[in-house]
Amino acid sequence: MKLKTTLNIIRDAQPCADGYAKLLRSLPKDFDHDEPIGFDHILESNGLDDALWGLRCVLPEQEKDRDREARLLACEYAEAVLPLFEKKYPEDKLPRVCIEMARRFAVGQATGTEMDAAGDAVLKEMAD
Repeated sequence: MKLKTTLNIIRDAQPCADGYAKLLRSLPKDFDHDEPIGFDHILESNGLDDALWGLRCVLPEQEKDRDREARLLACEYAEAVLPLFEKKYPEDKLPRVCIEMARRFAVGQATGTEMDAAGDAVLKEMAD
């Protein structure tokens, strides 16, 4: 699923003026404010911060998919830096387990109860 938004949806969410102006400059002058814009375009034109902020502004029919996509994106980001953590703490497998559990939850292979149990296990491990 490719998440999308529109300029009108973004405007209604009260974006920062600079970010909105930057996005406008990246689009054709006659761009229809109700025309869908992919988040890949926002990422390319405005950067990661604005693309992540914009996740609140998906098309209404994509709101259910947004949380799944955001979780999977967070898993990808966390996994990308995992080697840095594992280099410093090679015996600590909790971050890898948590990322995998979050990914399983995002795609419907784990329940909220399983997520809670995994979180409790992490907290217990950290307390010990």
